Amino acid sequence: MYASGPVVTSVTLEPPKIAHGFRTPAFPFDLSFAREQGVRVIVSESFLDNAASQRVLETLGFEPKGICKKTVSTRDGPQTLQKFALSL
Repeated sequence: MYASGPVVTSVTLEPPKIAHGFRTPAFPFDLSFAREQGVRVIVSESFLDNAASQRVLETLGFEPKGICKKTVSTRDGPQTLQKFALSL
């Protein structure tokens, strides 16, 4: 059984893989499978200061959907994130 609503995705790479073209092909969803399962929207967030991550999401077809602040376990204090969504 799949939850209703958008599917949230995240891709994290270790420092040796950053800026070497690994992130785009590492995208964790087979979009055709997601469509077959009835997924209509995939959402993702990127730190506002991470332009490379934002470019990857845009290359994959995600569209910017606003900015939010939230606490993220990998950084201290509230962080500003760019929200993205991909409609299937």
